[in-house]
Order: sequence, then C-alpha cells, then structure tokens
Amino acid sequence: MRRRPLLLAVVSLPLALATAAVFVPGCGSSEELNDICGWLRDPQNCYRNLFDDVRTRCGAVFDEASAADVKNSGPVGRFVQRSTLDTCVLQDPVSGQVAGQVQFDTTPAFEQFPLTTLQVTRLDARSEPCSSIVVTSPYTFSIDFRPCTEDPTDIPPVCQDALDGAGSVSGVGRDPEAVTGGAFSIVQQEGRAIYTTTCPSGEAFRFNRLESAKCDGYERLLPRAEIDSYAGATAAPWETDTAPFDGWIRLRLTYPPYEGDLEGAEPTVIQYFNCAIPFQNPCADGLKNFFETDVDCGGPRTGESPASSGGREIRRECPRCESGQICADDSDCLAPATCVTDPASGFLRCTDPNPPASGAGGDAGGGGAGGAGGSN
Repeated sequence: MRRRPLLLAVVSLPLALATAAVFVPGCGSSEELNDICGWLRDPQNCYRNLFDDVRTRCGAVFDEASAADVKNSGPVGRFVQRSTLDTCVLQDPVSGQVAGQVQFDTTPAFEQFPLTTLQVTRLDARSEPCSSIVVTSPYTFSIDFRPCTEDPTDIPPVCQDALDGAGSVSGVGRDPEAVTGGAFSIVQQEGRAIYTTTCPSGEAFRFNRLESAKCDGYERLLPRAEIDSYAGATAAPWETDTAPFDGWIRLRLTYPPYEGDLEGAEPTVIQYFNCAIPFQNPCADGLKNFFETDVDCGGPRTGESPASSGGREIRRECPRCESGQICADDSDCLAPATCVTDPASGFLRCTDPNPPASGAGGDAGGGGAGGAGGSN
C-alpha cells in the first residue's frame, strides 16, 4: 500500500512548534509544557504515525452510518455469559465464524455501570494478541499494538485478521504483510488539564489540554477514549424478542486521519469492539419476581399462559423448587418433592417424601436450582 507523500519543508515547522517550550504559572512556580497546537498540526506526530501503521487492524471505522445503527456497528461480539463478563467472542456478521475475542483483564461488575475504566486484550481471528488497551478516563489511556510480520506459509495472512482467506474481518494495517505496532499512552494529572503523552519511541510531551481551544479546529484531533456501556435489563418470561433488553460494552478511540491535510480535517474514530451483554433472566436474578413461587424457582412452564400474565404465553420457565422452598402446587417442585403445608409455618412448601438423615439436609428456604443467566 502506497505511503502518503510528505513535504519536508512543511514538516519542519510543526516539529519545531511541538518541541517548543512554554511556561505556565502555577502555585508560585513554572511548569515547562510543550506546544499542543504544534503537535496536533504536525503531520508526523507519533499518534498519527502509529495510526497510519495499524489503521483499522482489529477494529473498524465508526462513522455516521455506524452511529445510525450502533447496535450492529463492528466489530460485533457477545459475552459468553452474563454472570461473568470476562470474555467477549467476536463474530463475522456474514459467515458467523469466530472473528476474535476481547478478554477483560479486569472483569466489570454490574454495580460499576456505566463503566468509566476498563482493561482488555484484543485477540484477532487466530486468537493471537492484537492489542492491549487500558482506559482510566477519556484523556488517560494506553494502547499497545502487537507487531505482526507475514510468513509466506500463513493461509490466510496473519496481519489481515482474516478468516479462511476471505480477506480482512475487521480491518488491516497500512501494509497487510507487516504491522510495526507500538505503545502510546496519555496520563492526565488528577484534577488538572495537564497530561503527558508518551510515543512508541519513548519520547514524551507534556501538554495543557485546555490550550487546544486555541488550535483553530485542531482540538478535534486530540487523542481520546470513549467507553459506551449499559448493563442491560430484565426480560419478562413472556418476551419473545429479548434483544432490546441486552446490555453492551463498546470502546472507541479518536485519531487524526492517517492521510490527507490535517487542516480542517475531521477525526477518525475506530471502534475496537461492540460486545453485547445477555439480558437478565428473572430466573437468575436472586429475586422472587414475576410468577416465581420462591426465589428463582417455580411458576408456570414454557408454553403455559397463566391468567396473571394477561394470557401471554411463557417463553422461559424457571427451575423447579427444591425441598423447603415455597410452592403453589406440585408442579413447582423438583421431583420427588411435592407441595404440602408446612406445619411449622403454615406455608405450602416443597417437601421431600424421603428426607435425608438429620444433619445431611440444607436449610429450609435455601436457593433452588440456578437458572441460566441470559439467552445467547
């Protein structure tokens, strides 16, 4: 793939601007900062060069069309189970083949939603590490792209993140046969607009982000991370279409365009994953809700239409209740238990006709057989 032409005479001035020091007063002392406008204008700044190398490898452009159909914006995947958000399996939208994984090095908890931080490793279609990303805030993040060099015996080519020779699944670097990669990071000082940018070469710059407002539109090209997340919701047992109840985790980074003039240019947004979270099944939420006779157990069977549901047919049933749990009739109980009145409480409870010897049983009212988290 052809490299974009560069004019050395034009490049030299922005480079000088990027390294020029300015002094900002603060707390009785001066801090030496680099010129953020010069760095953003520089067509050879390290963030742009890194993007020119990796381009959309293990990611996809997120544009207006993607935003209009964000649910299906690539790369699309789904968590294996709702109970543990540690692995998202990516799929090719056409063939359905596995197109990689997103491994969450720090498993998100539902009480943390909407997420403000994450740490992931992105695997390509061959389960080879493609990149590692850590996000702490929009202006504190790091991304480390793994290098990739083509072996002539690789079928399909490794650097294309492809499936069965069909070309790229989610993207490809500038050179489909070699990706140099490297690590880039931004660390913003807590409570301040000062941050340090570290390039793949190890060269570092200190900027005042607020100064970018003076950059005549170039502030749109600031490196930025965005986490878009929603925990999902509970789908009632009669719902046939559960997709609207799914949650999601999506990650996007903003780059300057890797070719063309930067003046007046719009940033390029790359989405690295769009992982759906299975909906919450009420039979596995730790609550006694809908038609359950006890926590996450009992109630109508699939295909039944209880009057309390307004005649709607049940699509997903809960596990049967174990001995000691509350019931309405025998159909709520896990055989051989039957639903009888408990003389101690007066409640109907599932009762084992042949209870285990004293000391071997569990506490009355204990958890029933657990239901599945969400439908995939």
